[in-house]
Amino acid sequence: MTTPIRMIAFCLSAGLSFMQFMPIAVKAQSPSSAQSDISLDAIADIERDNGLSLAMIESPLFDQSAIAINWSYNRGMQTDRTGLAEAHMQCLLQLFEKNVQKTTLNWDSLRIHATEHTVSFTPPNQGMAEVISALAVAVIAFDTDSVDWAAIRTEMEAVLQTNGALLGTEPMDQLMDHILFSAKHPYGEIPDSTSLSAISLSDIMEFHRQYFRPNNCRIVICSAPKVADENSASQWASAFDEWKSRSVPVSSISRPAVSRNTEVAWIESDELKFVAFRAGHVMRLKPGDSEAWILRTAATILEQRLNDGLTVDENISVHFKSDANTGRFIAQGILHRSKLTNRMSQLQEELQRITDDLVTEVELNAAKQQLSEAHRSNASDARWIATHAAKRTESLISWSTASVQHRLDNASANEVRRVANNRLRPRNLNFLGDGPKEVGLDLGTALDSDGNIDWYDDAGHLLEPYVPVPGLEAARIFDAYYEACGGANAFETTKSSLAVTRMDAEGGTVYTITTKSLYGTGFVASYEANGQVMMENVVTIEDGFKRQMGINQKMSTSEYDRLRPQIYLDRLLRLSELQGTAEVLGSYATKGTSQYVVRIHYADASEETLFFDSVSSKLIAAVVKRSGGSGVNTTHYEFDQYQSYDGLAFPTVITQTTNGRSIQFITEAMDLNIRISPEIFKRY
Repeated sequence: MTTPIRMIAFCLSAGLSFMQFMPIAVKAQSPSSAQSDISLDAIADIERDNGLSLAMIESPLFDQSAIAINWSYNRGMQTDRTGLAEAHMQCLLQLFEKNVQKTTLNWDSLRIHATEHTVSFTPPNQGMAEVISALAVAVIAFDTDSVDWAAIRTEMEAVLQTNGALLGTEPMDQLMDHILFSAKHPYGEIPDSTSLSAISLSDIMEFHRQYFRPNNCRIVICSAPKVADENSASQWASAFDEWKSRSVPVSSISRPAVSRNTEVAWIESDELKFVAFRAGHVMRLKPGDSEAWILRTAATILEQRLNDGLTVDENISVHFKSDANTGRFIAQGILHRSKLTNRMSQLQEELQRITDDLVTEVELNAAKQQLSEAHRSNASDARWIATHAAKRTESLISWSTASVQHRLDNASANEVRRVANNRLRPRNLNFLGDGPKEVGLDLGTALDSDGNIDWYDDAGHLLEPYVPVPGLEAARIFDAYYEACGGANAFETTKSSLAVTRMDAEGGTVYTITTKSLYGTGFVASYEANGQVMMENVVTIEDGFKRQMGINQKMSTSEYDRLRPQIYLDRLLRLSELQGTAEVLGSYATKGTSQYVVRIHYADASEETLFFDSVSSKLIAAVVKRSGGSGVNTTHYEFDQYQSYDGLAFPTVITQTTNGRSIQFITEAMDLNIRISPEIFKRY
């Protein structure tokens, strides 16, 4: 029987879970004392010879049993097979269901919940041994076949086409992850029908073989007293003894770039009254962080402030989410369209305020009380406890009532301000909305750093405003550009140049830049201010370094990658040497012009979009995106006033805009094919 995937609560959100560092509730002294204090008394914590870890937790507060099984691994990028982890879990769940159906248990009553790493469910107290045995057979044998996988894939593709995301994942959350982490990060990947159809049964079998081993697995069983004892725990654990340990690949997940801009993205919809939104940024945060409870307190205070004055149909929630690799700040909710821009401005203001000013004792105490009550509520939720204990992100002792209260006591007004100041980035938020186009335009005008809104469809696909031009190739556009500026052959045969450029910003000249270029070999750009050379960039085809006041200094890899294309006068004809690939996006009509648009992807993950006038064939604008430790940096260029030098035409005015600030490079002189000694490229 094929398991309909719609029956399974399957949740995937960039590998990140809500950082609800609420305590585990375990065996208490008595039901009465349990209501006032929750002590830790794990009934059994067993590690088998194959490395499997199993814990039994007992509490009189539990009104039902719960089991969670978690595997710890980093899968890395899936690229053209995005969705493989989800596909694997669907196959595992189907095998699990088949085995449960051979028992006296009812599959639907288990209320299965699964993520990429975890499966949790609620077995009846008298049926735990049967459930564990059925789960063990599914995990160890994993005997899925091509017929089963074909049926599962068909359903996954149908869900993806209808929902824009796989089952259990909100499309807006998926797109927000993509915006925050980028397509070059595992958490930013978005599955589509092509990536799902590329997944073979052998891919799924290999995924299971690599990552689902007993030595990176933990099983937690939560139950009421006397449902289980230590002997039965050992007996249940023995069901997995045939499961062989094997080393699990260590896939390092890169630290995500942290944005340093305020960006707005928008999904246009027909909703007339309300707007759904997400706002957030990536954080250097992991579970068990010593400042977690302080951040939870700050989030509760922010949530109270932002919800003040909203109607019953509106809401804003604030979260800090994390996993073993990273974290993020997220505010999300639903607002009346007329309130969105003001509330998002208020969000920035409140984030700034909580980093600058002390919170009041009244709101601080109210937040602590709310968190304490939430902790006690979770204390009776066996499913919640099993799931979080299985992840092993914190020790059990840190989730006791006493430990939680101690950490809440440390969340003073001073600590809230200190931690918020260190962690929050009020002016570096990414905003995503779903609603009428005009609301998105208003938000972009008010908040976006460069005023350039990214538009998406509800499936998370970027809507680029380009009309396809069938048959047009990038090489043809480049050839036409060079011919319009003096001929491709003339560019290729030009051996050297000396250019003097003035760099102006904020109404004055910052530098005069003299660039000596020996094309195909290297160039030296000398920055002069007040008659003195302050710095030189030296770039060759093999190396790059700086000379500042006569002293050689290291040039970063990212800067070298950015400057290296200038080694070639005709760089667009030498993309293979520069490790770049070009594609034509189409044509673009704006401000009375028609432009051809070409995008270049480089090996260092940078991206360059070029705009060529379709009539003159000259390059008139470019947008360059580069990822770094400080986030994705977007730079806009405009090329104006082409002038001929020895038969070759170049733009004499280049305007560069980054984060809303512009500088101009104005060519004052240029000489071609002059004598330049290679000695200037040597370190001395």
